[in-house]
Amino acid sequence: MITDASVQNLLDALAGAAATPGGGSAVAIMGAMGAALVSMVCILTIGKQDYVEVEDQMKAVLNQAQAVRERLTSMIDEDVRAYGSVMGAYALPRRTASERAIRSAAIQAALMEATRVPLACARACGEVMELSRIVAEGQSERSRRGGGGRPGRARRVTRRGSECLHQHQQHP
Repeated sequence: MITDASVQNLLDALAGAAATPGGGSAVAIMGAMGAALVSMVCILTIGKQDYVEVEDQMKAVLNQAQAVRERLTSMIDEDVRAYGSVMGAYALPRRTASERAIRSAAIQAALMEATRVPLACARACGEVMELSRIVAEGQSERSRRGGGGRPGRARRVTRRGSECLHQHQQHP
């Protein structure tokens, strides 16, 4: 399973000649990392006297971030399996008209499944971005009330995530 690989082994696999893991798995990993960072900000905020006004909100966001991280983590291997099914469908025999029809139907079904996983991943990453926004606003609210002058980690994470998304939309 990809999720059991070390970071170095994962990077080597992504850089290798095999079709999997690929872009879908990489996006799921990055989304899960984003959710983990949201969790970290929540954990660092909860229990701090200066953030008592947003503690309940941070607890709720923490639970949501952990749940979406789990979903994204499962999508890493789901993407590998889905693309493996596509490759398997393309490998089906095609000598007779019947075999070609079976192969064609299998390819279409596998392609539909292979697009479902990245779409679910994109939606989950959207959830992470929304959670990042909520955390950043909680941090900003404290700053506006005189609780600190430096920008919070959540605000930086949200800004960088938005910049990455904007770049991807311009250069898909």
